[in-house]
Amino acid sequence: MKEILRLQKVNKSFGAVQAAKDVSFSVQEGQLISLIGENGAGKSTAAKILFGMYQPDSGEIFFQGQSIKISSPEAAGQLGIGMVHQHFMLAPAMTALDHMILQKNDLRSFQKIDRALILKELQSLSEKHQMPVDWLSPVEDLPIGVHQRIEILKALSANAKIIILDEPTAVLSPQETALFLDRLLDLKKQGYTIILITHKLREVLKVSDQIVVFRRGEVVGQYPATEQTCETLSELMVGHQVPPLNNIPQAAGAPLLTVTDLSFGKLKNIHFQLHENEIVGIAGIEGHGQSDLLKALLMPQDCGCEPQQYELLKGQAGQLTTSELLDRGLGFVGEDRHHQSCILEMNLLENFLFGQERKFSKFGIIEQSHLNHQTLEMMQNFDVRPLGNPLLPFQSLSGGNQQKFVVGRELSKKPRVLIASQPTRGVDIGAIDLIHRSLLNYKNRKNAVLLVSSELEELIKVSDRILVLKDGQFVSEFQRQEFDEQRIGQVMLRGTP
Repeated sequence: MKEILRLQKVNKSFGAVQAAKDVSFSVQEGQLISLIGENGAGKSTAAKILFGMYQPDSGEIFFQGQSIKISSPEAAGQLGIGMVHQHFMLAPAMTALDHMILQKNDLRSFQKIDRALILKELQSLSEKHQMPVDWLSPVEDLPIGVHQRIEILKALSANAKIIILDEPTAVLSPQETALFLDRLLDLKKQGYTIILITHKLREVLKVSDQIVVFRRGEVVGQYPATEQTCETLSELMVGHQVPPLNNIPQAAGAPLLTVTDLSFGKLKNIHFQLHENEIVGIAGIEGHGQSDLLKALLMPQDCGCEPQQYELLKGQAGQLTTSELLDRGLGFVGEDRHHQSCILEMNLLENFLFGQERKFSKFGIIEQSHLNHQTLEMMQNFDVRPLGNPLLPFQSLSGGNQQKFVVGRELSKKPRVLIASQPTRGVDIGAIDLIHRSLLNYKNRKNAVLLVSSELEELIKVSDRILVLKDGQFVSEFQRQEFDEQRIGQVMLRGTP
């Protein structure tokens, strides 16, 4: 194999935070190399340096054996390097075709665009790579898995031969993930070089040739995938063994949330209860009613709920506003932290304050020292890095630290019922372990969690019961002693075991 890319002793700092410290690794042409590590370990920083988004403070980049400077994403594109970002760069109202036209750099001013010809070329490209796309539909009307395909096809249409993928399966369902990994292997067979950033170790071991492990901004080592296991990689990432999660079931207590005969959107006659001391997992292929269920529970007044259809803490809640539900003891961790949980441009103090304004105010004035103390205490308890500066903007944190901040803030409010949607999406193994242990400790104090997750492994690990949602109905219920990944997966697909 011929080396195509190499980083050598690359350093990058953002203020006092050193994101990359003497980072060195090599990429062989036609191979799939995975970059793994905890959130904030330096993986995305290294990738963005390769794509020209960041300039290193020191160190060298070698391309085909020559020392080069990648000054911008445009310069990276000229070298044949493309990148698919964790948060897709797509405008919801535009069609997939429009996005592809926008990135074309061979169009001249006032040139008439032959949309039919471009569409034909794109259809040929998507067929070649087995990535079907409805090119004429607005992006907002397409499933999230198709958004992923559009981003990859954007890179391929720009003649990229090296494709960097940052957390590409974080928002995909298990079925979409399996198809996506097959496409990656197909691309590798066709001679493309793939750099994959992910936290999902099973996926890493399934598709990788080489694995580069990052820890706290440094490269711990570069290893052949055949020599590693999930356990050895976990230990390399965090620097110690990750103890097994000890989920000891407790006797369910009084019902805290009851839904009766609820129909809304795709939901048809939904019935279920949440009790003290239990986590109830909602399993199902994405798009089968999960979003409607969350909306009905958080905004029952807007969803036409009758008062008796929704009870929270022994009181009718079907006509309450979201604010009234939160005051009564409901907590919420949204699947999209950027749009549902925080404001990126605001600092950590301001984001921690959301929903707790009365708690931290006296005579209408915010008690700044109290707020500052509580924010820092939560950040320390949930290992939110960097610690010590609550005036940092929320967007300056890595994705995993943002997620730990959101979960920590919601649990610090001490709700009786927590609705958690995809609480570990796109976070590393250490953060996943911390979030899971936090949810278990929380529910064991006579609270309840409704856990919606596309990760069946996660549901099996922490749930006491699992309800399978298909076509807007709960088609099966599994008690903890009945958990079986294959059997639950079959119900998700077919509706019957």
